[in-house]
Amino acid sequence: MTRAFKMIGLVLIGCFAGSAVFDAVVAIQNGTAILDSLSVDLIAFLLPGVFFVLLASILDKRG
Repeated sequence: MTRAFKMIGLVLIGCFAGSAVFDAVVAIQNGTAILDSLSVDLIAFLLPGVFFVLLASILDKRG
């Protein structure tokens, strides 16, 4: 079970990385602020990913 949580978290973090690069390229092409587009990715992918990895670590320590 902890392995599944860790894998879900890592996939979400990977999705954040890919989406962040795409959003940064689009923001540069459009001349808009990069941080505005990254805030949605941060909430959608990175925070849940970190949550799942931390949850897996806590559950793994408990046995």
